[in-house]
Amino acid sequence: MTERLRVGVAGVHGHGRGHVDAVLGAADLELVTVADPRGGGDGPSSPRGFPPARALIVAGDLGVVVLSTPIPTHAGLARLALARGAHVLLEKPPVASVADHHALVRATDAASRAVQVGFQSLGRAGVAGTGGGGEGKADEGAGGRAIADQLVRHALGGVAARLAATGGAVDP
Repeated sequence: MTERLRVGVAGVHGHGRGHVDAVLGAADLELVTVADPRGGGDGPSSPRGFPPARALIVAGDLGVVVLSTPIPTHAGLARLALARGAHVLLEKPPVASVADHHALVRATDAASRAVQVGFQSLGRAGVAGTGGGGEGKADEGAGGRAIADQLVRHALGGVAARLAATGGAVDP
């Protein structure tokens, strides 16, 4: 059996709770830490908890960091996670400015890690054009991107898996 991918989720209320549940339901993922300034809510008691997301990233030896946090926090937290060697799943919009976008792209390239943007749009017409048949099969030779695709397939499913399978698509 391969080692389970260690996951930390920042922002565990609202949409973030869905990420927690999805990671808990995946046999090859391990939820090791969560962060939310409001506490863990009705989440599981087993992962370590940190109020600030920054502490979650610094303290954990994580393969993936999921950021379901306020938009102004995305760029800094994502760059920190990348610098610590983790792949990142960001909720949309991923950053608050074009400058933040360019800085995040540079950090992603420098870290040789993947950043996936969650996109909840099951009813949009552009989804059908993404291909992949919903199976989320990515190029397995893509190294780190295959790891990120593993998270996407198991933790997000649906639209995000199809986007990962095609290397990304633009919804009109």
